[in-house]
Amino acid sequence: MGATTGRWLCAEEPSMDYHEALELQRALVDAKTTARLSRDVLMLLEHPPVFTLGRRGSHEHLLVAKDYIRLQLTGERATDGDTGQVGPGIASFLDVPLGAYVSKIIDLTDREVTVERLLEEGYETVRLCLPALLTVVKEISYPRLPTLRGKQRARQADIPLWSAESLHVPKENLGLKGSPTRVERIFSPRVTREGTRITVRDEQDGERAVQELISFIRKRNLLQ
Repeated sequence: MGATTGRWLCAEEPSMDYHEALELQRALVDAKTTARLSRDVLMLLEHPPVFTLGRRGSHEHLLVAKDYIRLQLTGERATDGDTGQVGPGIASFLDVPLGAYVSKIIDLTDREVTVERLLEEGYETVRLCLPALLTVVKEISYPRLPTLRGKQRARQADIPLWSAESLHVPKENLGLKGSPTRVERIFSPRVTREGTRITVRDEQDGERAVQELISFIRKRNLLQ
């Protein structure tokens, strides 16, 4: 719904997601700065409650308990050791469920999240209780083309640099040398379909098949 009042436009929008509202405002700002929109715009809208941090913000500025953060996202892997252990390590440290190689978030409620995981042979749908941590692959989203205004803001952005000294962490515990994991060899495991087939024609064959199955289970300690 929109109303024109002289030189400016009042737009009343329904409730929408925070990121959707933010992108809408950015699009209006870009249209205004590039002279594609002549009037000023007043937007009236609301979105679900969110926590926002400035460019210099950190988790220390969030005055809430850690368990209040219900869902955390990390990348697939870091670029130093390339072992994919950062996300699982954080999940283990926080003692929360882990969803790895997530390509799509299907549903999110107050209690659980349903995701689609990328596997070698296809996709897998998994439901996790919250709080949880997800490591995501590139299919999770598609980068938007930057606007001229966005490029200008990026050039002027103040990006903080954290050193080992500022984090009070020994240098030997950082980077590839400090990684607790090592990639010794990368290979594709051989998948075989070999097995033993027993043809049962009568009761005697059935008893023999049962005994061989029990022997197979015991040799591999599959039953405790």
